[in-house]
Amino acid sequence: MMIELDGAIGEGGGQILRSALSLSVITQKAFKIKNIRSKRSKPGLLRQHLTAVHAAKAISNAESSGDHISSKVLEFYPNDIQSGEYCFKIGTAGSTSLVFQTILYPLLYTNSQSQIRVEGGTHNAKAPTFDYINEIFLSYLKALGVKVSGHLENYGFYPAGGGVCKFLIEPFSYWKQKQFFLRGKTKKIKIVVLLANLPIGIAQREIDFLSNNLIDYKVDSEIVKLNNISGAANVIQVMIENEYGHEMFVGFGEKRKRAEQVAQELLAEIKSYLESDVLIGPYMADQLLIPMALSGSGSFLTTELSQHTMTNIDIIKKFLPVDIQTYKQENHYKITIEEKSYGKKDD
Repeated sequence: MMIELDGAIGEGGGQILRSALSLSVITQKAFKIKNIRSKRSKPGLLRQHLTAVHAAKAISNAESSGDHISSKVLEFYPNDIQSGEYCFKIGTAGSTSLVFQTILYPLLYTNSQSQIRVEGGTHNAKAPTFDYINEIFLSYLKALGVKVSGHLENYGFYPAGGGVCKFLIEPFSYWKQKQFFLRGKTKKIKIVVLLANLPIGIAQREIDFLSNNLIDYKVDSEIVKLNNISGAANVIQVMIENEYGHEMFVGFGEKRKRAEQVAQELLAEIKSYLESDVLIGPYMADQLLIPMALSGSGSFLTTELSQHTMTNIDIIKKFLPVDIQTYKQENHYKITIEEKSYGKKDD
């Protein structure tokens, strides 16, 4: 039976498609999605989303219809998952991280390792940066039993792209059931500013603003001056090192926006997180849902329930027999996942 999805529900973006592709390949359930990215300024499939479709097809020998630029309807019929060496070229500055996440989980359900190379944008304003994936996302997957290593070969920024990242995915036997609650003591905050073809003073002003407003914490900072980059780039990545896990917040410089304004907007997110006691921030909460649902059970606390998180919950329930509940608790939320698991492979 084909699963019917409406791409206009919830946040109405590309996440609905990516989650559906990943879960479809794992569960071997076909789906049809209409109104793809209907709430975006340019609805339908863009290069980044089309690359995710082609990647899911490649690893599962799938058949599909509607997989072309600007398409608002897609039908997808998965077959057996195949490990191997794959290279996917987005052709724009579209997010390499989101393409990688689409095919990561299915490739865990094979009998040998896979090597993935994705070319495009590695540091995008509306997606997890490579560093967020490598330092934060993969650390939580490791706690769940997943072994994946990442390597950044070239940086890629909007609008030029040209970035290259690689991932080595190891197969596994079962998911570990985990809970992620309080973060414990915040040990250190590290500010890293990536800068290309811009005055170094911009990065220093951003660091000074953040450091002066985080005086209650031990703060380290670093400016990474990038060479051989096409176009300008200014990315602030703030790593919060906690007793029981880490979190990262990212800000992007923009034309005609002062360095202090960029830092101030990022500071608001950081302070909201630090004022809570929980470990998982709003972006990681969204990304933890699929692996924990595949594990069959688990729970975690997070600072807020974003529209992305609620939409992802709806999509997961379409494919997996899990019960996902959310609870408001004082200044945070609890998410619990229970019932049958697709996580353990047959012997």
